[in-house]
Amino acid sequence: MFGIIIVAVLLGRAAATVDLLATSYFVDENCMNTPQIVTMDFTVTAVSSCVSDASCTPEVYGGNTYYSKSECITDPYTYSVEIFNGNGGVLQPFLMVETYTGEDCETLSTINATATANGCQFASENSSSSATLFTNGSALYQLYDNGACGGNATRYFVDRATLLNHTCYGGNTKFYTNYDASTSSNSASASGSESTSTSSSGSNSSVANTDARLTAGAIVGIIIGSVALVFFVAAVVFWRSRLSSSKDTEDTYADYRAATNGRPTMSSDPNSQDIAPHGLGGLWDDEVIATARIPREKVVVQHLLSRGAYGEVYAGLYNGQLVAIKMLLQENRRSVRHLNEFLAEVKRTALLDHPRIVRLVGVAWDSLTDLCGVLEYMEGGDLRALLDKLNVQGHHKGFDQEKVRIALHVAHALTYLHSLDLPVIHRDLKSKNILLSEDLDAKLTDFGVSRERINETMTAGVGTSLWMAPEVMMGEKYDAKADIFSFGVVLSELDTHCLPYDNARKKTNKSDAAILQLVAAGKIHVEFSPWALQSMVNLGLACVSVDSKLRPTAAEALYKLHTILSQEV
Repeated sequence: MFGIIIVAVLLGRAAATVDLLATSYFVDENCMNTPQIVTMDFTVTAVSSCVSDASCTPEVYGGNTYYSKSECITDPYTYSVEIFNGNGGVLQPFLMVETYTGEDCETLSTINATATANGCQFASENSSSSATLFTNGSALYQLYDNGACGGNATRYFVDRATLLNHTCYGGNTKFYTNYDASTSSNSASASGSESTSTSSSGSNSSVANTDARLTAGAIVGIIIGSVALVFFVAAVVFWRSRLSSSKDTEDTYADYRAATNGRPTMSSDPNSQDIAPHGLGGLWDDEVIATARIPREKVVVQHLLSRGAYGEVYAGLYNGQLVAIKMLLQENRRSVRHLNEFLAEVKRTALLDHPRIVRLVGVAWDSLTDLCGVLEYMEGGDLRALLDKLNVQGHHKGFDQEKVRIALHVAHALTYLHSLDLPVIHRDLKSKNILLSEDLDAKLTDFGVSRERINETMTAGVGTSLWMAPEVMMGEKYDAKADIFSFGVVLSELDTHCLPYDNARKKTNKSDAAILQLVAAGKIHVEFSPWALQSMVNLGLACVSVDSKLRPTAAEALYKLHTILSQEV
Protein backbone atom coordinates (compact mmCIF):
# COMPACT_ATOMS: atom_id res chain seq x y z
CA MET A 1 0.00 0.00 0.00
CA PHE A 2 1.25 3.45 -0.79
CA GLY A 3 2.51 5.41 2.18
CA ILE A 4 1.17 8.96 2.19
CA ILE A 5 2.64 12.12 3.62
CA ILE A 6 -0.25 14.49 4.23
CA VAL A 7 1.39 17.81 4.91
CA ALA A 8 -0.52 21.03 4.28
CA VAL A 9 1.82 23.11 2.16
CA LEU A 10 0.55 26.38 0.73
CA LEU A 11 3.01 26.13 -2.14
CA GLY A 12 4.04 29.75 -2.22
CA ARG A 13 0.68 31.60 -2.10
CA ALA A 14 -1.21 33.72 0.42
CA ALA A 15 -4.27 31.51 0.95
CA ALA A 16 -6.44 34.18 2.56
CA THR A 17 -6.32 36.66 -0.33
CA VAL A 18 -6.01 34.67 -3.58
CA ASP A 19 -8.17 31.95 -5.11
CA LEU A 20 -6.99 29.67 -7.89
CA LEU A 21 -9.23 28.06 -10.47
CA ALA A 22 -8.35 24.35 -10.37
CA THR A 23 -9.47 22.38 -13.45
CA SER A 24 -9.45 18.58 -13.17
CA TYR A 25 -9.52 16.29 -16.22
CA PHE A 26 -11.07 12.81 -16.03
CA VAL A 27 -11.62 9.88 -18.38
CA ASP A 28 -14.98 8.96 -16.84
CA GLU A 29 -17.99 11.00 -17.93
CA ASN A 30 -19.17 11.56 -14.35
CA CYS A 31 -15.87 13.10 -13.17
CA MET A 32 -15.96 10.81 -10.13
CA ASN A 33 -12.77 8.77 -10.33
CA THR A 34 -9.16 9.88 -9.98
CA PRO A 35 -8.37 12.70 -12.45
CA GLN A 36 -5.63 12.43 -15.01
CA ILE A 37 -4.29 15.88 -14.26
CA VAL A 38 -5.21 18.99 -12.28
CA THR A 39 -4.18 22.43 -13.53
CA MET A 40 -4.25 25.64 -11.47
CA ASP A 41 -5.11 28.91 -13.22
CA PHE A 42 -3.42 32.07 -11.95
CA THR A 43 -5.47 34.51 -14.04
CA VAL A 44 -7.83 34.64 -11.05
CA THR A 45 -6.37 37.18 -8.59
CA ALA A 46 -9.21 37.76 -6.14
CA VAL A 47 -11.70 35.52 -4.33
CA SER A 48 -14.69 37.37 -5.72
CA SER A 49 -13.61 36.88 -9.37
CA CYS A 50 -13.23 33.09 -9.20
CA VAL A 51 -16.16 31.14 -10.65
CA SER A 52 -16.45 27.38 -10.18
CA ASP A 53 -18.04 25.04 -12.70
CA ALA A 54 -18.96 21.71 -11.12
CA SER A 55 -20.56 20.34 -14.28
CA CYS A 56 -18.66 17.49 -15.96
CA THR A 57 -17.90 18.94 -19.41
CA PRO A 58 -16.47 16.88 -22.30
CA GLU A 59 -13.37 18.26 -24.03
CA VAL A 60 -11.29 16.79 -26.85
CA TYR A 61 -7.47 16.85 -26.80
CA GLY A 62 -5.33 15.02 -29.33
CA GLY A 63 -8.32 13.00 -30.54
CA ASN A 64 -9.11 11.82 -26.99
CA THR A 65 -12.19 12.84 -25.02
CA TYR A 66 -11.70 14.00 -21.44
CA TYR A 67 -14.21 15.37 -18.95
CA SER A 68 -13.44 18.42 -16.86
CA LYS A 69 -14.76 20.29 -13.88
CA SER A 70 -13.37 23.32 -12.04
CA GLU A 71 -13.35 24.62 -8.48
CA CYS A 72 -12.02 27.71 -6.70
CA ILE A 73 -9.26 26.74 -4.27
CA THR A 74 -6.70 28.40 -2.02
CA ASP A 75 -4.35 25.47 -1.27
CA PRO A 76 -3.26 23.47 -4.35
CA TYR A 77 -1.58 20.69 -2.36
CA THR A 78 -4.48 20.02 0.01
CA TYR A 79 -6.92 20.16 -2.89
CA SER A 80 -4.80 17.68 -4.84
CA VAL A 81 -4.79 15.28 -1.89
CA GLU A 82 -8.59 15.51 -1.80
CA ILE A 83 -9.23 15.23 -5.54
CA PHE A 84 -6.89 12.29 -5.99
CA ASN A 85 -8.84 10.47 -3.28
CA GLY A 86 -11.70 9.87 -5.70
CA ASN A 87 -11.09 6.26 -6.74
CA GLY A 88 -12.89 4.07 -4.22
CA GLY A 89 -11.56 6.10 -1.30
CA VAL A 90 -7.97 5.00 -1.97
CA LEU A 91 -5.55 7.90 -2.01
CA GLN A 92 -3.55 7.87 -5.23
CA PRO A 93 0.01 9.18 -5.48
CA PHE A 94 0.61 12.26 -7.61
CA LEU A 95 3.45 14.54 -8.62
CA MET A 96 2.88 18.28 -8.40
CA VAL A 97 5.08 20.54 -10.52
CA GLU A 98 5.45 24.28 -10.02
CA THR A 99 7.18 26.38 -12.67
CA TYR A 100 8.60 29.83 -12.05
CA THR A 101 9.90 32.84 -13.93
CA GLY A 102 12.89 34.88 -12.85
CA GLU A 103 15.91 33.49 -11.04
CA ASP A 104 15.89 30.98 -8.17
CA CYS A 105 12.15 30.26 -8.40
CA GLU A 106 11.25 33.89 -7.80
CA THR A 107 7.79 34.27 -9.38
CA LEU A 108 5.30 31.43 -9.59
CA SER A 109 3.92 30.78 -13.08
CA THR A 110 2.08 27.44 -13.33
CA ILE A 111 1.05 24.43 -11.24
CA ASN A 112 0.08 20.98 -12.47
CA ALA A 113 -0.66 17.91 -10.38
CA THR A 114 -0.43 14.61 -12.26
CA ALA A 115 -1.71 11.21 -11.25
CA THR A 116 0.76 8.34 -11.41
CA ALA A 117 -0.43 5.29 -13.33
CA ASN A 118 0.93 3.31 -16.25
CA GLY A 119 0.91 4.99 -19.64
CA CYS A 120 0.73 8.49 -21.06
CA GLN A 121 -2.40 9.62 -19.22
CA PHE A 122 -3.11 13.03 -20.70
CA ALA A 123 -1.91 14.27 -24.08
CA SER A 124 -2.80 17.01 -26.50
CA GLU A 125 -1.91 16.90 -30.18
CA ASN A 126 1.49 18.56 -29.71
CA SER A 127 2.48 17.96 -26.10
CA SER A 128 2.47 15.34 -23.38
CA SER A 129 4.39 14.41 -20.27
CA SER A 130 5.18 11.52 -18.01
CA ALA A 131 6.01 11.34 -14.33
CA THR A 132 7.67 8.50 -12.48
CA LEU A 133 7.86 8.05 -8.72
CA PHE A 134 10.54 5.69 -7.42
CA THR A 135 10.49 3.58 -4.30
CA ASN A 136 13.72 5.27 -3.17
CA GLY A 137 11.95 8.64 -2.98
CA SER A 138 13.20 10.20 -6.22
CA ALA A 139 11.18 11.17 -9.29
CA LEU A 140 11.55 11.55 -13.05
CA TYR A 141 9.49 14.15 -14.92
CA GLN A 142 9.58 14.30 -18.74
CA LEU A 143 8.01 16.86 -21.10
CA TYR A 144 7.53 15.76 -24.73
CA ASP A 145 6.94 17.77 -27.90
CA ASN A 146 4.31 15.33 -29.19
CA GLY A 147 1.12 13.70 -28.00
CA ALA A 148 2.46 10.20 -27.42
CA CYS A 149 5.07 10.60 -24.64
CA GLY A 150 7.84 9.63 -27.06
CA GLY A 151 10.68 11.17 -29.03
CA ASN A 152 12.38 14.36 -27.87
CA ALA A 153 11.85 15.28 -24.24
CA THR A 154 13.02 17.69 -21.57
CA ARG A 155 13.88 15.53 -18.58
CA TYR A 156 14.07 16.34 -14.88
CA PHE A 157 15.55 13.76 -12.50
CA VAL A 158 14.63 14.87 -8.98
CA ASP A 159 16.41 13.25 -6.06
CA ARG A 160 14.66 12.47 -2.79
CA ALA A 161 16.03 15.46 -0.88
CA THR A 162 14.99 17.93 -3.60
CA LEU A 163 11.51 16.42 -3.70
CA LEU A 164 10.97 16.37 0.07
CA ASN A 165 12.44 19.83 0.67
CA HIS A 166 10.81 21.39 -2.42
CA THR A 167 14.21 22.77 -3.43
CA CYS A 168 14.32 25.05 -6.45
CA TYR A 169 15.39 22.79 -9.34
CA GLY A 170 17.30 24.39 -12.19
CA GLY A 171 16.27 27.86 -11.05
CA ASN A 172 12.69 27.51 -12.30
CA THR A 173 10.92 24.42 -10.97
CA LYS A 174 9.76 22.89 -7.67
CA PHE A 175 8.32 19.43 -7.14
CA TYR A 176 5.90 18.03 -4.53
CA THR A 177 4.37 14.62 -3.94
CA ASN A 178 2.10 12.82 -1.49
CA TYR A 179 4.08 9.61 -2.04
CA ASP A 180 6.15 8.41 0.91
CA ALA A 181 8.83 6.09 -0.49
CA SER A 182 10.03 5.03 2.95
CA THR A 183 6.88 2.97 3.60
CA SER A 184 6.28 1.59 0.12
CA SER A 185 7.55 -1.57 -1.53
CA ASN A 186 5.59 -1.05 -4.73
CA SER A 187 7.26 -0.59 -8.07
CA ALA A 188 7.49 2.80 -9.74
CA SER A 189 4.58 3.97 -11.81
CA ALA A 190 4.50 6.25 -14.80
CA SER A 191 1.92 8.78 -15.88
CA GLY A 192 1.30 11.20 -18.67
CA SER A 193 0.00 14.76 -18.48
CA GLU A 194 -0.30 17.97 -20.40
CA SER A 195 0.87 21.32 -19.12
CA THR A 196 -2.20 23.48 -19.84
CA SER A 197 -2.01 26.09 -17.09
CA THR A 198 -1.95 29.75 -18.00
CA SER A 199 0.81 32.02 -16.77
CA SER A 200 0.56 34.02 -13.56
CA SER A 201 0.09 37.73 -13.15
CA GLY A 202 3.64 37.91 -11.91
CA SER A 203 3.07 38.07 -8.17
CA ASN A 204 5.91 36.91 -5.97
CA SER A 205 5.48 33.75 -3.94
CA SER A 206 5.68 33.05 -0.25
CA VAL A 207 5.61 29.67 1.44
CA ALA A 208 3.74 28.63 4.55
CA ASN A 209 4.05 25.15 6.08
CA THR A 210 1.92 23.51 8.75
CA ASP A 211 3.06 20.75 11.09
CA ALA A 212 3.23 17.24 9.68
CA ARG A 213 0.87 14.80 11.35
CA LEU A 214 1.23 11.02 11.20
CA THR A 215 -1.90 8.95 10.80
CA ALA A 216 -2.43 5.79 12.82
CA GLY A 217 -1.67 3.76 9.72
CA ALA A 218 1.64 5.55 9.28
CA ILE A 219 2.60 4.83 12.90
CA VAL A 220 1.83 1.14 12.41
CA GLY A 221 3.87 1.23 9.22
CA ILE A 222 6.85 2.67 11.07
CA ILE A 223 6.66 -0.02 13.77
CA ILE A 224 6.42 -2.81 11.19
CA GLY A 225 9.26 -1.24 9.21
CA SER A 226 11.47 -1.09 12.31
CA VAL A 227 10.89 -4.77 13.10
CA ALA A 228 11.59 -5.67 9.50
CA LEU A 229 14.82 -3.68 9.62
CA VAL A 230 16.05 -5.66 12.64
CA PHE A 231 15.43 -8.93 10.81
CA PHE A 232 17.06 -7.53 7.68
CA VAL A 233 20.24 -6.52 9.54
CA ALA A 234 20.44 -9.96 11.15
CA ALA A 235 20.01 -11.59 7.75
CA VAL A 236 22.76 -9.44 6.25
CA VAL A 237 25.19 -10.35 9.05
CA PHE A 238 24.44 -14.03 8.53
CA TRP A 239 24.74 -13.72 4.74
CA ARG A 240 28.09 -11.96 4.96
CA SER A 241 29.50 -14.64 7.26
CA ARG A 242 28.41 -17.29 4.78
CA LEU A 243 29.86 -15.31 1.89
CA SER A 244 33.28 -14.84 3.48
CA SER A 245 33.75 -18.58 3.76
CA SER A 246 32.51 -19.41 0.27
CA LYS A 247 35.01 -20.63 -2.32
CA ASP A 248 32.75 -20.21 -5.33
CA THR A 249 33.98 -17.16 -7.22
CA GLU A 250 31.29 -17.14 -9.89
CA ASP A 251 28.02 -17.39 -7.97
CA THR A 252 28.39 -15.38 -4.72
CA TYR A 253 26.69 -12.13 -5.53
CA ALA A 254 24.37 -9.60 -3.98
CA ASP A 255 20.82 -9.74 -5.14
CA TYR A 256 20.17 -9.36 -8.83
CA ARG A 257 18.49 -6.33 -10.36
CA ALA A 258 19.14 -6.03 -14.09
CA ALA A 259 18.03 -2.77 -15.68
CA THR A 260 15.99 -3.80 -18.72
CA ASN A 261 13.23 -2.61 -21.01
CA GLY A 262 14.21 1.01 -20.45
CA ARG A 263 12.64 1.03 -16.98
CA PRO A 264 14.07 3.14 -14.15
CA THR A 265 16.14 1.25 -11.63
CA MET A 266 14.74 0.41 -8.23
CA SER A 267 17.64 0.25 -5.85
CA SER A 268 18.64 0.03 -2.24
CA ASP A 269 20.61 2.72 -0.46
CA PRO A 270 23.47 3.64 -2.84
CA ASN A 271 25.75 4.30 0.11
CA SER A 272 25.36 0.83 1.56
CA GLN A 273 28.44 -1.39 1.84
CA ASP A 274 28.65 -4.04 -0.87
CA ILE A 275 30.54 -7.30 -0.67
CA ALA A 276 32.76 -8.30 -3.56
CA PRO A 277 33.14 -11.96 -4.47
CA HIS A 278 36.47 -13.66 -4.05
CA GLY A 279 38.56 -13.14 -7.14
CA LEU A 280 37.73 -9.47 -7.79
CA GLY A 281 40.87 -8.56 -5.92
CA GLY A 282 41.86 -4.98 -5.23
CA LEU A 283 39.85 -3.38 -8.02
CA TRP A 284 36.62 -3.54 -6.04
CA ASP A 285 38.16 -1.55 -3.18
CA ASP A 286 40.35 0.54 -5.46
CA GLU A 287 40.46 4.22 -4.50
CA VAL A 288 39.80 5.36 -8.08
CA ILE A 289 36.72 3.13 -8.35
CA ALA A 290 35.43 4.23 -4.96
CA THR A 291 35.90 7.90 -5.84
CA ALA A 292 34.08 7.45 -9.16
CA ARG A 293 31.10 5.68 -7.60
CA ILE A 294 27.69 7.32 -8.03
CA PRO A 295 24.27 6.26 -6.67
CA ARG A 296 22.79 3.45 -8.77
CA GLU A 297 19.30 4.73 -7.99
CA LYS A 298 20.01 7.90 -9.97
CA VAL A 299 20.94 5.98 -13.13
CA VAL A 300 17.89 5.50 -15.36
CA VAL A 301 18.40 3.05 -18.21
CA GLN A 302 16.40 3.76 -21.38
CA HIS A 303 16.90 2.41 -24.90
CA LEU A 304 19.71 0.30 -26.35
CA LEU A 305 22.32 2.12 -28.43
CA SER A 306 24.74 -0.67 -29.34
CA ARG A 307 25.75 -4.20 -28.41
CA GLY A 308 29.18 -5.81 -28.64
CA ALA A 309 30.70 -9.19 -27.92
CA TYR A 310 30.84 -8.64 -24.14
CA GLY A 311 28.74 -5.60 -23.34
CA GLU A 312 26.00 -3.22 -24.39
CA VAL A 313 25.48 0.53 -24.24
CA TYR A 314 22.19 2.21 -23.42
CA ALA A 315 21.01 5.79 -23.53
CA GLY A 316 19.79 6.91 -20.15
CA LEU A 317 19.68 9.59 -17.50
CA TYR A 318 21.80 10.54 -14.52
CA ASN A 319 20.61 13.47 -12.41
CA GLY A 320 18.33 14.45 -15.27
CA GLN A 321 21.17 14.62 -17.79
CA LEU A 322 21.38 12.40 -20.85
CA VAL A 323 24.22 9.85 -20.51
CA ALA A 324 25.50 6.65 -22.08
CA ILE A 325 25.31 3.63 -19.78
CA LYS A 326 27.68 0.74 -20.42
CA MET A 327 26.87 -2.69 -18.99
CA LEU A 328 28.05 -6.25 -19.38
CA LEU A 329 25.87 -8.61 -21.36
CA GLN A 330 23.48 -10.61 -19.21
CA GLU A 331 25.47 -13.82 -19.63
CA ASN A 332 28.72 -12.14 -18.55
CA ARG A 333 27.47 -10.48 -15.37
CA ARG A 334 28.27 -13.49 -13.19
CA SER A 335 31.80 -13.93 -14.52
CA VAL A 336 34.56 -12.68 -12.24
CA ARG A 337 36.89 -12.34 -15.23
CA HIS A 338 34.47 -10.11 -17.11
CA LEU A 339 33.72 -8.07 -13.98
CA ASN A 340 37.44 -7.54 -13.41
CA GLU A 341 37.95 -6.45 -17.01
CA PHE A 342 34.99 -4.11 -16.80
CA LEU A 343 36.24 -2.48 -13.59
CA ALA A 344 39.72 -2.17 -15.10
CA GLU A 345 38.27 -0.32 -18.10
CA VAL A 346 36.32 1.98 -15.77
CA LYS A 347 39.48 2.74 -13.82
CA ARG A 348 41.49 3.47 -16.97
CA THR A 349 38.79 5.80 -18.26
CA ALA A 350 38.47 7.54 -14.89
CA LEU A 351 42.19 8.33 -14.89
CA LEU A 352 42.07 9.96 -18.33
CA ASP A 353 41.31 13.66 -18.48
CA HIS A 354 41.28 15.26 -21.92
CA PRO A 355 38.61 17.12 -23.94
CA ARG A 356 39.02 14.66 -26.83
CA ILE A 357 38.35 11.58 -24.71
CA VAL A 358 34.83 10.62 -23.65
CA ARG A 359 34.46 11.51 -19.98
CA LEU A 360 33.49 8.99 -17.33
CA VAL A 361 30.61 10.37 -15.27
CA GLY A 362 30.86 7.56 -12.75
CA VAL A 363 30.42 3.89 -11.97
CA ALA A 364 27.33 2.55 -10.20
CA TRP A 365 26.14 -0.67 -8.65
CA ASP A 366 23.75 -2.05 -6.09
CA SER A 367 25.00 -5.57 -6.72
CA LEU A 368 27.72 -6.88 -8.96
CA THR A 369 25.21 -8.03 -11.53
CA ASP A 370 23.89 -4.51 -12.16
CA LEU A 371 27.32 -2.88 -12.38
CA CYS A 372 27.42 -0.11 -14.99
CA GLY A 373 29.72 2.60 -16.22
CA VAL A 374 28.12 6.00 -16.90
CA LEU A 375 29.71 8.08 -19.66
CA GLU A 376 28.99 11.42 -21.25
CA TYR A 377 26.47 11.12 -24.08
CA MET A 378 27.62 11.96 -27.61
CA GLU A 379 24.60 13.01 -29.66
CA GLY A 380 26.24 12.49 -33.05
CA GLY A 381 26.78 8.76 -32.59
CA ASP A 382 29.91 6.98 -33.81
CA LEU A 383 32.01 7.86 -36.84
CA ARG A 384 31.31 4.54 -38.57
CA ALA A 385 27.58 5.21 -38.54
CA LEU A 386 28.14 8.68 -40.01
CA LEU A 387 30.34 7.29 -42.80
CA ASP A 388 27.77 4.61 -43.62
CA LYS A 389 25.14 7.33 -43.90
CA LEU A 390 27.34 9.41 -46.18
CA ASN A 391 27.96 6.36 -48.35
CA VAL A 392 24.24 5.63 -48.71
CA GLN A 393 23.55 9.27 -49.54
CA GLY A 394 26.25 9.30 -52.21
CA HIS A 395 28.16 12.05 -50.45
CA HIS A 396 31.32 13.09 -52.25
CA LYS A 397 34.54 11.39 -51.18
CA GLY A 398 37.69 13.21 -50.17
CA PHE A 399 38.50 15.47 -47.24
CA ASP A 400 36.58 18.58 -46.33
CA GLN A 401 37.09 20.80 -43.30
CA GLU A 402 34.84 18.69 -41.05
CA LYS A 403 36.64 15.44 -41.87
CA VAL A 404 40.08 16.95 -41.28
CA ARG A 405 38.83 18.39 -38.00
CA ILE A 406 37.62 14.94 -36.89
CA ALA A 407 41.06 13.54 -37.70
CA LEU A 408 42.66 16.42 -35.78
CA HIS A 409 40.56 15.68 -32.70
CA VAL A 410 41.54 12.00 -32.75
CA ALA A 411 45.21 12.98 -33.12
CA HIS A 412 44.81 15.25 -30.08
CA ALA A 413 43.52 12.28 -28.06
CA LEU A 414 46.36 9.99 -29.21
CA THR A 415 48.99 12.65 -28.48
CA TYR A 416 47.65 12.91 -24.94
CA LEU A 417 47.54 9.13 -24.41
CA HIS A 418 51.03 8.54 -25.83
CA SER A 419 52.62 11.43 -23.91
CA LEU A 420 51.57 10.33 -20.43
CA ASP A 421 54.36 9.37 -18.01
CA LEU A 422 53.35 5.78 -18.64
CA PRO A 423 52.04 5.90 -22.23
CA VAL A 424 48.60 4.43 -22.83
CA ILE A 425 48.14 2.39 -26.02
CA HIS A 426 44.50 2.27 -27.04
CA ARG A 427 44.90 -0.95 -29.08
CA ASP A 428 41.40 -0.81 -30.54
CA LEU A 429 41.28 2.46 -32.44
CA LYS A 430 38.63 2.30 -35.20
CA SER A 431 35.82 4.41 -36.57
CA LYS A 432 33.23 2.84 -34.26
CA ASN A 433 35.25 3.91 -31.21
CA ILE A 434 35.27 7.55 -32.30
CA LEU A 435 32.15 9.32 -31.06
CA LEU A 436 30.77 12.62 -32.33
CA SER A 437 28.84 15.52 -30.90
CA GLU A 438 26.00 17.24 -32.76
CA ASP A 439 28.64 19.63 -34.16
CA LEU A 440 30.86 16.69 -35.24
CA ASP A 441 33.45 17.27 -32.54
CA ALA A 442 35.19 13.91 -32.07
CA LYS A 443 36.14 12.06 -28.90
CA LEU A 444 37.85 8.73 -28.40
CA THR A 445 36.17 6.01 -26.35
CA ASP A 446 36.32 2.32 -25.40
CA PHE A 447 39.51 1.60 -23.45
CA GLY A 448 38.55 -1.99 -22.76
CA VAL A 449 41.76 -3.42 -24.21
CA SER A 450 44.12 -0.45 -23.74
CA ARG A 451 47.36 -0.95 -21.86
CA GLU A 452 49.63 1.31 -19.85
CA ARG A 453 52.95 -0.01 -21.07
CA ILE A 454 55.18 -0.05 -24.09
CA ASN A 455 56.79 -2.91 -26.03
CA GLU A 456 53.70 -5.00 -25.42
CA THR A 457 53.22 -8.46 -26.89
CA MET A 458 49.85 -9.19 -28.43
CA THR A 459 47.15 -10.67 -26.26
CA ALA A 460 44.88 -13.11 -28.05
CA GLY A 461 41.64 -11.55 -29.19
CA VAL A 462 42.79 -7.97 -28.55
CA GLY A 463 41.54 -5.21 -30.81
CA THR A 464 39.71 -5.39 -34.11
CA SER A 465 41.68 -7.09 -36.90
CA LEU A 466 40.93 -4.83 -39.87
CA TRP A 467 42.45 -1.84 -38.06
CA MET A 468 45.27 -3.77 -36.41
CA ALA A 469 48.94 -3.06 -37.07
CA PRO A 470 51.00 -5.89 -38.67
CA GLU A 471 53.25 -6.29 -35.62
CA VAL A 472 50.21 -6.78 -33.41
CA MET A 473 48.68 -9.29 -35.84
CA MET A 474 51.94 -11.25 -35.91
CA GLY A 475 52.23 -11.40 -32.13
CA GLU A 476 55.39 -9.32 -32.09
CA LYS A 477 56.37 -6.61 -29.63
CA TYR A 478 54.75 -3.26 -30.31
CA ASP A 479 54.47 0.22 -28.88
CA ALA A 480 52.34 3.35 -29.35
CA LYS A 481 53.02 3.27 -33.09
CA ALA A 482 50.43 0.45 -33.29
CA ASP A 483 47.76 3.09 -32.64
CA ILE A 484 49.21 5.22 -35.44
CA PHE A 485 48.67 2.39 -37.93
CA SER A 486 45.04 2.18 -36.86
CA PHE A 487 44.79 5.95 -37.21
CA GLY A 488 45.97 5.69 -40.82
CA VAL A 489 43.22 3.15 -41.49
CA VAL A 490 40.67 5.58 -40.02
CA LEU A 491 41.97 8.33 -42.34
CA SER A 492 41.21 6.03 -45.28
CA GLU A 493 37.67 5.51 -43.93
CA LEU A 494 37.15 9.26 -43.60
CA ASP A 495 38.08 9.68 -47.26
CA THR A 496 36.27 6.74 -48.90
CA HIS A 497 33.44 6.15 -46.38
CA CYS A 498 34.14 2.41 -46.80
CA LEU A 499 35.39 -0.23 -44.42
CA PRO A 500 39.13 -1.01 -44.56
CA TYR A 501 40.37 -2.95 -47.62
CA ASP A 502 36.86 -2.93 -49.09
CA ASN A 503 38.05 -2.90 -52.69
CA ALA A 504 40.68 -5.59 -52.10
CA ARG A 505 38.08 -7.91 -50.62
CA LYS A 506 35.69 -7.32 -53.51
CA LYS A 507 38.37 -7.83 -56.17
CA THR A 508 40.01 -10.94 -54.70
CA ASN A 509 37.06 -12.43 -52.82
CA LYS A 510 39.51 -13.30 -50.05
CA SER A 511 38.68 -13.67 -46.39
CA ASP A 512 39.67 -11.06 -43.83
CA ALA A 513 42.40 -13.37 -42.56
CA ALA A 514 43.90 -13.71 -46.05
CA ILE A 515 43.68 -9.94 -46.61
CA LEU A 516 45.48 -9.27 -43.34
CA GLN A 517 48.29 -11.63 -44.29
CA LEU A 518 48.80 -9.56 -47.43
CA VAL A 519 48.76 -6.38 -45.32
CA ALA A 520 51.39 -7.77 -42.96
CA ALA A 521 53.52 -8.72 -45.98
CA GLY A 522 53.23 -5.18 -47.34
CA LYS A 523 51.48 -6.37 -50.53
CA ILE A 524 48.32 -4.30 -50.02
CA HIS A 525 47.40 -1.27 -47.95
CA VAL A 526 44.36 0.87 -47.35
CA GLU A 527 43.24 2.96 -50.31
CA PHE A 528 42.44 6.64 -50.77
CA SER A 529 40.17 8.17 -53.38
CA PRO A 530 41.36 10.31 -56.34
CA TRP A 531 39.57 13.27 -54.71
CA ALA A 532 41.55 13.15 -51.47
CA LEU A 533 43.99 15.92 -50.57
CA GLN A 534 47.47 14.69 -51.41
CA SER A 535 48.77 15.88 -48.06
CA MET A 536 46.17 13.72 -46.29
CA VAL A 537 47.01 10.75 -48.53
CA ASN A 538 50.70 11.15 -47.71
CA LEU A 539 49.95 11.28 -43.99
CA GLY A 540 47.66 8.26 -44.17
CA LEU A 541 50.15 6.13 -46.10
CA ALA A 542 52.94 7.09 -43.69
CA CYS A 543 50.76 6.00 -40.77
CA VAL A 544 50.14 2.55 -42.29
CA SER A 545 53.80 1.81 -43.03
CA VAL A 546 54.58 -1.84 -42.30
CA ASP A 547 57.78 -0.72 -40.59
CA SER A 548 56.57 1.02 -37.42
CA LYS A 549 59.72 3.16 -37.31
CA LEU A 550 58.58 4.90 -40.50
CA ARG A 551 55.25 5.95 -39.00
CA PRO A 552 54.91 9.45 -37.53
CA THR A 553 54.29 9.94 -33.85
CA ALA A 554 50.88 11.18 -32.73
CA ALA A 555 52.38 14.62 -32.09
CA GLU A 556 53.84 14.73 -35.60
CA ALA A 557 50.50 13.72 -37.12
CA LEU A 558 48.79 16.37 -35.02
CA TYR A 559 51.14 19.09 -36.29
CA LYS A 560 50.61 17.99 -39.88
CA LEU A 561 46.82 18.07 -39.48
CA HIS A 562 46.96 21.53 -37.93
CA THR A 563 48.87 22.73 -40.99
CA ILE A 564 46.44 21.11 -43.43
CA LEU A 565 43.41 22.50 -41.59
CA SER A 566 44.77 26.05 -41.53
CA GLN A 567 46.18 26.15 -45.06
CA GLU A 568 44.43 23.65 -47.34
CA VAL A 569 40.73 23.29 -46.41
